[in-house]
Amino acid sequence: ENQVKTVEPQGAPLKPTRLPYGERAALCKNELAGKLLSLMEKKRSNLSVAADLPTSAEVLALADAVGPHVCVLKTHVDVLSDFTPQFAEQLSALADKHNFLIFEDRKFADIGNTVAMQYGDG
Repeated sequence: ENQVKTVEPQGAPLKPTRLPYGERAALCKNELAGKLLSLMEKKRSNLSVAADLPTSAEVLALADAVGPHVCVLKTHVDVLSDFTPQFAEQLSALADKHNFLIFEDRKFADIGNTVAMQYGDG
C-alpha cells in the first residue's frame, strides 16, 4: 500500500514521496496540492475520473455516482451541448457533498475525439 512509511538507513529523513499522503500534505507549500493530498489520505484513494460526456445531466449523474469514491472529477464543459451556469452550481454542490475536486481540462490540442466534441457540440 502506498500509505506505509519505509524505513531509511540509520535515521535518514524520509523522502517526501515515501511519506503518507497526510504527512506530505502538511509539508506542501501549495494550498491546492495540500488539499488534494489530504483528500487522498481521507479517501484512501488517488482515483480521478474523466467526465467527457455530451450533456450536463450525464456529467451530474456520473459525479453523483462516483463522487464518494474519487478525489478529482475532470470535466470538459466546452463539450457540453447544454452548459448553463446552473450546471456549474449543481456540479459544485456535488463536489461539496461528496468531497472531491473539479478539474476543468481546457486545451485545444487534445486527442482527436475530444477536439471534435469541443468544436462540434460544446
